[in-house]
Amino acid sequence: MYNIDSRGLRTTVCGTDGFSDLVFVLSTVWTLVMYTVVPLVLPIILVFFASRSKRAKK
Repeated sequence: MYNIDSRGLRTTVCGTDGFSDLVFVLSTVWTLVMYTVVPLVLPIILVFFASRSKRAKK
C-alpha cells in the first residue's frame, strides 16, 4: 500500500503518469476545498443565514 509518506504528495495525487504543474495545483486546491469548505464553512454560513432570517421575522 502506497501512501504520501512513502511516495510523496505529487505521486499520490497525480499517479504514476504525472500531471502538469497547473493540473497538480488545481487538483490539490480542489481536494482541500472539498475537505474544508464543504463540511466546515458551508454549515457555518447556513447557520448564520438561518439565525439572521429568524431575527428579521421578529
